[in-house]
Amino acid sequence: MSLICKKHGLEYHYYADDGQLYLSFKPTCPVSKNDSLDRVQSFLAEIVTWMNNNMLKINADKTEVIIFTSQRNQQHVETITVTIGDENIKPSNSVRNLGAILDNNMTLEKHINSVCRSCYGQLRQIGHIRKYLNTDATKFLVNSLVTSRMDYCYALLYGVPKTTLNKLQHLQNTAARIITGTSRFEHITPVLKKLHWIPVVYRVDFKILMQTYKALHDQSPIYLKHLLALYQPTRNFKATLLLAESKTDLRDALNAMSEYCNIWNLVVNEAKTKVVVFSKSKPKDDFDFMYNGISKVITKENRSSMFVDISKMETFRKQEYMYIDNSAHETSKFNASNSEIFCKVHSNWYQRYFSTKVTTNFSSWTFEEEQNCSSINITQYIQKIQPKLTFALKCDGKTVQIGQTPFEDEKELDGTIPCFNFGDKCLKAYLNKCCKDNRRVPNIVHYVSYKKSAFSFFDFVCFISVIRFVRPCVILIHGDALPSGPFWNKMLKLSPNIIHVRQQPPNNIFGKAILYKEHTGDFMRIEALILYGGIYLDTDTVIVKSLEPLRKYPCTMSKQGGYMASSFIMAEKNALFLRKWFDGYKYHYNNNSYVFNAMIYPNRIYKNFPDSIHVENGTISRLVNQIGPSVYEINYNWAGIYGFHLFRRSYRKPITVDSVKYFNSTVGSICRHVLFGNKELCF
Repeated sequence: MSLICKKHGLEYHYYADDGQLYLSFKPTCPVSKNDSLDRVQSFLAEIVTWMNNNMLKINADKTEVIIFTSQRNQQHVETITVTIGDENIKPSNSVRNLGAILDNNMTLEKHINSVCRSCYGQLRQIGHIRKYLNTDATKFLVNSLVTSRMDYCYALLYGVPKTTLNKLQHLQNTAARIITGTSRFEHITPVLKKLHWIPVVYRVDFKILMQTYKALHDQSPIYLKHLLALYQPTRNFKATLLLAESKTDLRDALNAMSEYCNIWNLVVNEAKTKVVVFSKSKPKDDFDFMYNGISKVITKENRSSMFVDISKMETFRKQEYMYIDNSAHETSKFNASNSEIFCKVHSNWYQRYFSTKVTTNFSSWTFEEEQNCSSINITQYIQKIQPKLTFALKCDGKTVQIGQTPFEDEKELDGTIPCFNFGDKCLKAYLNKCCKDNRRVPNIVHYVSYKKSAFSFFDFVCFISVIRFVRPCVILIHGDALPSGPFWNKMLKLSPNIIHVRQQPPNNIFGKAILYKEHTGDFMRIEALILYGGIYLDTDTVIVKSLEPLRKYPCTMSKQGGYMASSFIMAEKNALFLRKWFDGYKYHYNNNSYVFNAMIYPNRIYKNFPDSIHVENGTISRLVNQIGPSVYEINYNWAGIYGFHLFRRSYRKPITVDSVKYFNSTVGSICRHVLFGNKELCF
């Protein structure tokens, strides 16, 4: 049938056994009107023939025709009829389409009248039993029987005259009075604010914005996204108004606008551009914009507002990070006296720790060459390159030091690491301040550590590889416990940007008990990446070259043995793939399977949403022929990989800084590449 529609130049839409045809014409133009009618008649004749040949019958009694036009042009289409077989069908004044009533003038009055009639009937029934119900039960009934009916097809009401929408507003007011027991003579606006109900005229806009957001962010059927066209201005901006609820949001807005203008070669009219920052209000005032208008919101005396001329954009970016505090309900206050200096330095601190450059020959894999390996003297490193900078993060009245001070070798250093709770607003403010760049994935490295364990030599090598090749803005370690031991102390001395994100490991996932301890880390890593974005690594995953080429993708993983390897996950904040994966734990968690949710389920997501993730074939895990302990005994060619999962549990023999120089295997060559800059054996 679709081919026949296209043949006659008709648009179509099918829902189950219901088919709809669309075409447009000018009612005042006889040629256009007759041509359109001929196309419809030809299509119907061919459809009737096709259905007869296939032993089907079109139901003329259920076929309706409607012509949408203005009331002024209605006289030009009154004589149009459509013939199906022996039946002549005249245009209807209104039709019902999936529950919405569309009239021929698109005033939607019949639809609104139908909704009001149905909802008032439900409210009348609820009113009869209201004295037997408490407020919560009444609100539940109203939301189920009335509000849901009002919300259906709300987007159709955009542009409808306010006089027509007032019928729905009266309905909403009545529902609010029944819930709260408010008299009909009392003012309704405070009641709506208390219930957090948006007025109908704004609720229509909200529904459209929400559907648009979902379509653009792949949270609705994909065909809706294809129907949207992003606006691209054809000329320079005349004036711009930027609104932000925090200084962080304002910085993001300024950076985004500046970048956008550079990309599209646009010029901002600085004299006509204003930036407005206002502190976040208490919950009861959240709907002031809906009821009072934005001009009253930003000019009210009890709000603190700041206007910054866009011409001072660069000056604003360089000044001390400030906050506007005018509410006891303020979310977080972030102030860093020397944060600008730190943010410029942190990207270069790694250079102070490697006197040897990477000289590995990736074209020769005979493993017969030898090199002179310099000894690794951690104490010398620390004495030589001890950072002088200490970064003070001041937030919510607390001061946290992020920097480095001299340590003694035998001293336990856990207490010296900055510590934040998972989701802490101060930590998020710091990451937004110092770790944002122009790539999709922030350069933040995540590890999970949920039990006290010794930090092994291989763990040390993996961390060093991150410092050398990833050059992270910050390293976040999630969990309730940090590693320990001499290698951990050495790591803390070398890396000034490790932060402990305190998080209690779950003992169940959405009500299902965790039977494999590994599932705890599997779940925590997804939570961390959804909230912060960045690069997750198992503590025994070593990086051998820069990951910059992969930071352009929304999410990246590597396959291992036909399934996804969760030892490496690279993703932007709130990535679609991660959300689908998280939902997999919510609805399909299999606590009896070791690998289902960690490897098999993400593989299914990849098949259903291939555009949501970039998949490498064994380049950050292991190739199929290298799975197992053989990498500790045989030399493989590992050119072209980004990283390697060591699987340290498969090799129990002790390895040290000295013995790795002569460890003739794939793992040995990778460790030498990280520590000494060359994969060859040492002499």
